[in-house]
Amino acid sequence: MLRSTQRFLKNPLPTAALAMLALAVPAHGQEAAPAAAATTPSDSAMVNLVRALVAQKLISAEQGQALIAQAEAEAAQARAAPAQGLASAPQGTIRVPYVPETVRNQIKEELKREVLAEAKAQNWASPDAAAPDWTRRITIGGDMRVRYFGEFYSNQNSNQIVDFEQINLQGPFDVFNSPVLPFLNSRQNRNTADIRLRLNIGAQITDRLGVELQLATGDDRSPISISDSLGGGLRPRNFWVQRAAILAKPTDWSRVWVGRFANPFTSTALTTERVALMFDNDLAFDGVAGEANIGKALNQDFNATLRGGLFPIDFGGRNFPSTDQNKRAFPARYLISGQLELEHKFGEIDALASVAYHSFKGVQGQLSEPCLVYLGAVECSTDGFRPNFIRKGNTLSPLRRIAVDPTLPAGQVQPQPQFFAPTFGFEVLHLSGEVTFPVFGRAGVRISGQYVNNLAFRRADTCSNGVAGQPFNNGGSDGDGNICSTSNPTSFIGGNQGYQVGIQLGTPKIKTRGDWSVNLGYRYLESDAVLDSVTDSDFHLGGTNSKGFIVGADIGVAKNLVVGARFLSGNEIAGDPFAIDVVQIEMVASF
Repeated sequence: MLRSTQRFLKNPLPTAALAMLALAVPAHGQEAAPAAAATTPSDSAMVNLVRALVAQKLISAEQGQALIAQAEAEAAQARAAPAQGLASAPQGTIRVPYVPETVRNQIKEELKREVLAEAKAQNWASPDAAAPDWTRRITIGGDMRVRYFGEFYSNQNSNQIVDFEQINLQGPFDVFNSPVLPFLNSRQNRNTADIRLRLNIGAQITDRLGVELQLATGDDRSPISISDSLGGGLRPRNFWVQRAAILAKPTDWSRVWVGRFANPFTSTALTTERVALMFDNDLAFDGVAGEANIGKALNQDFNATLRGGLFPIDFGGRNFPSTDQNKRAFPARYLISGQLELEHKFGEIDALASVAYHSFKGVQGQLSEPCLVYLGAVECSTDGFRPNFIRKGNTLSPLRRIAVDPTLPAGQVQPQPQFFAPTFGFEVLHLSGEVTFPVFGRAGVRISGQYVNNLAFRRADTCSNGVAGQPFNNGGSDGDGNICSTSNPTSFIGGNQGYQVGIQLGTPKIKTRGDWSVNLGYRYLESDAVLDSVTDSDFHLGGTNSKGFIVGADIGVAKNLVVGARFLSGNEIAGDPFAIDVVQIEMVASF
């Protein structure tokens, strides 16, 4: 033990070793002189250890003196034990002296400082080096929905609702003379199920510049649905790029989107009955958009936000007509939109109102030059005007002016293979507003309303292309007559307005268990109020020329897990009977 103590005095151990040595005390030791008077190493290891701790300034001189005095007292007690007749301790017994709390705390703090210093030097416990820098600039989230979808049709529905989308995809079709045409299902009920998976990825490049990406499911070419039907032979599912955009924030009160991004224009349908009047909730926009909150810029207590954007729909084919050596150019289709939104709080009441204008360019069909189909022409001059996608409800007109075959025998019908496009242009005024106020606890009431009016709708344009361009609207050919006939015209039954009102009671945003909401809405949308290809895809199974009620409820069953149900009862406004009820029961998990 003496040799060990001498080595210790020549090469002091780290603090952790000293702490261990402080616990080891021999059963019997020689009496040591007080530390203050000692000038040579003592025969007591404890005395030498305490002196080393004092020399290292790990304990004070006063604390060292107290420990030495305690060691002397214990040594004297050990020597006196045999004389008093007490049983001596068994050979090899180790006695552990009491170490004051202050000394233990000092040793602990010193050890902690040494460990943290080593961790920082080796970068294995530094917050700034715990993970690569790029991981702190990436965010990942999304949601998964599983839904039952029931479609229920009236037995009184017409079974001659023409599917113009399939005519444009598979055609041209002779809708005037051919007995074989594609028709929509109008009487057969269906029970299906679908899934929707959305994966959102964000990357912050700088404080004011970022990239957003959304990958989503989807099993058809529809721009307004990213649901994927279950079944289908257990096939694997498609995963599409739904959004891919650069997001910039030039100032604290402005934003700019470039690429493909979510609808930048507010819609009260997103927060009440969840059925959009103007743009479907799943619709993504291509192009560039920006917003500026003037109220925030001026440090006012209200929001006055201007939004606008330019969105290409179709740049036009670069090789049209594909069967002609002489190519044609036709106007590109695109959307120009602007919106002013005002929001203000009156105590606990939150009021929001907006006015928007959406101008669709190049979507109105144009009648072609005389098309020599009888000489083998397979493309006509305005075939490129047919829409990329249509649903149902809009008034449509033929695009082709079929030239009469001069060799056609008398009484023989002239073939009319056709494509179709909207009869009218679309310049849509969209007004919306909502009021939210609390009622009890976390529950509140939200009342919303929307109105749309297609200012480009002109009844004078209905027959601008004459009898050859007679329109079809509301899903059929309007009986046996011709709207544009000069002798026996049938009445035109289209319209250009629509509205939707709704009320919601419950938790504004359902996130945790026990959150809930119920809602009720009514919708009325005439045939040509909006483009049928961009409005809601669930009510009346999409499109326009529909009216009816919406009832729904949602409840949070766990954190970020919501179960909901909706009943959408839609009927046609005018034209052939076509009533559809939709039932949805769904579970949505967010992450």
